[in-house]
Amino acid sequence: MALDNCEELLYDQACLQVQAFNSPNISLWTQVEECYKCDLLKEKNITSNGVTKIRLKTIYSLWLDLTNDSSHNNCRKLFTFEEHGVYQWNITNNINCSQIEQISTPQNFFMPFVYALLLIIPSFAVWFFISYLQRTNVVPSVFRFASKTDLDIENTASSRDVPIVDGSDVELKSSDFGTGSNEPVIIHPQIPTPVKNSSYRITSLDAFRGISIILMVFVNLGGGHYWFFEHAPWNGITLADFILPWFCWVMGVSIAISLRSQLRSSTKRKYVFGRVVRRSIVLLIMGLVLNSVNANNLTTFRPMGVLQRLAFIYFIAATLETIFMKPQPYFTNTKLDIIRDIIESAPQWFIVIILVAIHSIITFHFPVPGCPKGYLGPGGLYNKSSNVNCTGGAAGYIDRLVFGERHMYSGTSKSVYQSLPFDPEGILSTLTNILLVYMGVHAGRIILCYQYTNERIKRWIAWTIIPGLIGGILCNFSKEDGFIPINKNLFSLSYVFITGCSAFLLFIILFLIIEHWRLWSGSPFCEIGQNSILLYLGHNIFYNTLPWRWQPVNETSHTEQLVMDCWATIFWCAIALVMYKKNIFIVV
Repeated sequence: MALDNCEELLYDQACLQVQAFNSPNISLWTQVEECYKCDLLKEKNITSNGVTKIRLKTIYSLWLDLTNDSSHNNCRKLFTFEEHGVYQWNITNNINCSQIEQISTPQNFFMPFVYALLLIIPSFAVWFFISYLQRTNVVPSVFRFASKTDLDIENTASSRDVPIVDGSDVELKSSDFGTGSNEPVIIHPQIPTPVKNSSYRITSLDAFRGISIILMVFVNLGGGHYWFFEHAPWNGITLADFILPWFCWVMGVSIAISLRSQLRSSTKRKYVFGRVVRRSIVLLIMGLVLNSVNANNLTTFRPMGVLQRLAFIYFIAATLETIFMKPQPYFTNTKLDIIRDIIESAPQWFIVIILVAIHSIITFHFPVPGCPKGYLGPGGLYNKSSNVNCTGGAAGYIDRLVFGERHMYSGTSKSVYQSLPFDPEGILSTLTNILLVYMGVHAGRIILCYQYTNERIKRWIAWTIIPGLIGGILCNFSKEDGFIPINKNLFSLSYVFITGCSAFLLFIILFLIIEHWRLWSGSPFCEIGQNSILLYLGHNIFYNTLPWRWQPVNETSHTEQLVMDCWATIFWCAIALVMYKKNIFIVV
């Protein structure tokens, strides 16, 4: 945590100068506030007659403790250091709990965002300008893109869907990954909108997917090395922790619409299941190959990852739908029609609830050697180092037993808690992830079962409020004190409900703005969202490659890091937009 001097402070670093005269045997102990009930660690011995310079991290507030070895008296305080700030602490005459004074103005922490906006805003302006020129037929034909090339790993063929909308048949095309899905959307709350085209795409779903993949690329590239663009060390939630759940939720919506389309086109279920299996295998293989990029040592190869997780949850959710989904919506002509979406999906939900129950039973009752039952902490320094080797409880123990520590992700908790490796895409958390993707499946089922916007919105709002309240109750609306804390690493139930309700909320907003009120076309996010698998694979494979990234010239601030990460994200978005204009879609 500390370095020997304060020359040329890097980003997220500050300098503390401790003045000590006539104060022998003084030691400085520190610990980040983020570390829950952790013991303080010895930082440095303080020179008894002089000034001791200590370089400290500024990501979290720090607990500082001065201890005199002879008297054992101490002075403890919590202080927030700012980036590149220089501070002075006078502890003359043994331990004097005086105030820490700032003697050099810290760097403006958010100034790099101004430079990032100077890159982002012109990029959006160029896109909208080009789109305007194309709409007004000003762009010469040489710049137009008219060819259609589908580079499909597995692209679902278009099929004829026959919901009645003003007496017209509406074509519905779908694909679970990459290009999303089409669905006839009734915009007016009571009167169906006449369909002008043979098909109507749910643009808001593509926009949601586009927003998710752009944020995922930006965060994975580094997010300017700002802590709030990184995953929470253990309990708690940051912006980065919402992105994968959103992507899983969107995938669930696409599953419902895609499979209903295939079943309505009289495709046999065994062929639908064959496509599900093939897509799952392709995702799994891509994930394994991606993990081997720059890490092909079999003794440390990590078998789990994001694409592997998507493969498993897609297979289970899509298999359930393939078996139980009806080709036509459920109608009874009774009062039960108000919940026909729930009635239609009752068998699927029953199985999902069983999977979640299995997760809970294993989590809270599986015996882990040397650990208390139901342990959900990160181990290491957590809670006075009471369970050092119990990182992740049952989930961590199962993964370490199956894969071994050398084949697991080092874990986001290691830097704070000094805990054992823990894989956030582990075996046990897959079960709760299925619940999240199935919340997305149900959002898609609401689209299929109800014809009018107000019917859909009311149900989506209910699915926003109820899971949100359940998640809040489980975590006691706090970070650490709840029965089941919000935890991305464990994919805890409270985390699933909170991120699931946020997905419903964001989709409602996008649906109203794009589909209902027609205030925005969803561009450029909807276009980018149709090549999401390209962006995910591309930014991981070419992570440290020009022209996307380079070795930073100046590592003393966030500025170059943030600009570089924004530039790389914009570059990948530009590639996706060009491919969209050329009608090239890489999907699974």
